[in-house]
Amino acid sequence: MFISMKCVLMAAVMAIAVSATPIQALAQPSSTPAQPTTSPVKPTSTPAPETCHSQAGAKSFVTCTSGPKKPTFRVALTGDSHSFQYETAILALAKKYRWSLTFVAKSGCPVVDPSMYPANMRKPNCQWWNTQRENYFNKVRPFDLVINSNSAFITHNKTNIGASYASAVKKITDRGSTLLLIRDNPKGISGVESCSKAKLVSGRCNSTREKALLPLDPLPDAVADNGQVIVADLTDAYCDATTCFAFRYGLKVYRDRSHISVAWAAHLQKRIAATIPAEFKPSR
Repeated sequence: MFISMKCVLMAAVMAIAVSATPIQALAQPSSTPAQPTTSPVKPTSTPAPETCHSQAGAKSFVTCTSGPKKPTFRVALTGDSHSFQYETAILALAKKYRWSLTFVAKSGCPVVDPSMYPANMRKPNCQWWNTQRENYFNKVRPFDLVINSNSAFITHNKTNIGASYASAVKKITDRGSTLLLIRDNPKGISGVESCSKAKLVSGRCNSTREKALLPLDPLPDAVADNGQVIVADLTDAYCDATTCFAFRYGLKVYRDRSHISVAWAAHLQKRIAATIPAEFKPSR
């Protein structure tokens, strides 16, 4: 059985304990500096998104951990909102395989090396957040498995972002972790979130495969020579040879043009599990 989730938030110049309070309140620094602490959150099968990742633009660093008292493996899900969108699937896998699961995520902020921060990745507080992320990973015991995905709308096929990402990943894998990189999802058409069910079913909200895969995700190629990285390419779950679908297997695929729906994330659970090495999937 999962134990209660613990969350930690670091504000811009100080840390405060996290409770089940909206992120808008958590992002405000307390009046008295304090050391980072943890406080329990009511047990839940799904973490509240507003408390388990930093919002875009906010200068805050949040981690949430859940799992059994004696986990089989320690797993982290880290990256921007394109990592966090898989929380439904990853939580289910964590429960199935009795992992300890830690969320380390910030919307609009892909994983990069803060010491070689890309000048063309102008995202508020992203270099600061990646510094906190790197410090956190260096402080805690190495995770057995780190799962990551990043928005191609931000990385945008930029080779310098790929190089910075590869450096950040090497720091993680050099500590003994295996990293599973989920290639960024195909994109929906503009306004896909407003498509009626009739339009979705009729195919009028679909996209060509060629357009849906733009901009290209540069990160899988950037880490191709790292033997501790596994790349999960789920594109064929969304697309056939010519078309990427906005409605498939009776499910709405997209929450908006960039992100997938919760239902679709749950649907991808088995596909994600198939890419995870057997050693991290104990039978009992």
